[in-house]
Amino acid sequence: MPLPYVMKHQDTDLPPLGLDETRIVVGANGVFRERHNHMFSSSTKVDPSELGLADHYQYCQLRCGKLNRVMHRVMLSFFCEAHQLHGGEAALVLLYHPERRRFRWHCPVQTIEMHSSGGRWYTSDFISWDNPTQLSEGYVHFGDCHLHTGNNTTPSWVDTRDDQDGLHVIVAGITGKPRYNIDFVVDGKRFGVAPALIFEDPDCLSGGRTPARWMKRVRIERYVPYQWQDTRNTDHNANRFDDPSSAQQYPDRGPRNKDNHPNSGNGELRA
Repeated sequence: MPLPYVMKHQDTDLPPLGLDETRIVVGANGVFRERHNHMFSSSTKVDPSELGLADHYQYCQLRCGKLNRVMHRVMLSFFCEAHQLHGGEAALVLLYHPERRRFRWHCPVQTIEMHSSGGRWYTSDFISWDNPTQLSEGYVHFGDCHLHTGNNTTPSWVDTRDDQDGLHVIVAGITGKPRYNIDFVVDGKRFGVAPALIFEDPDCLSGGRTPARWMKRVRIERYVPYQWQDTRNTDHNANRFDDPSSAQQYPDRGPRNKDNHPNSGNGELRA
């Protein structure tokens, strides 16, 4: 006869055992057998195999269908155009309508940083964006897709830190044949997903027209390095900010106001 079991939670007292009763207690530190009779009361840690339990495994099976070829190509086209603009990353949020089994892209306002060094602008390998706070009726937040520069599809520590439950697609090699890393995260666990399980045509290339309002949501913030200024007239200080040639090389003295940047359109909430 199977023994009754109880889960022990923090700040919760277990009900007392009745006379001649035995039960299994599952706690954070293991499985215990508890007994109470005329002679003694006990709680002993047991090997789960002694209870006749079978092994169980983690799994995740997607039941949402696949992204069609049109959505796939538009995503790649947006990533290509954003990469041509600043040489860095780009991102899209994936929405899903469970009843209609339909996907939809949402393009969030996204910010990429560029830094000046040696008279050239360099793009950081980090992009920031926010998930939408309001969704069209029936749609839920399902995941996101973002571009990596180069050919590396390995999730960064920032990716693994920030990825919430849902589908997370990394695209790399956007200037050639795209490469993918796809994970589905649920309850903090990551499950690898083969591209053929989520894309209708995993080998398709970019195509279609990128919505103009998406590009307006790509914001670039430019920074120049701080330079120490010395009022002494020495040769090593020839490139300080008050030198005319230096001022021409570094026209900005700090973060550019993103509201005045040509790519700072407010955009619409809906993609």
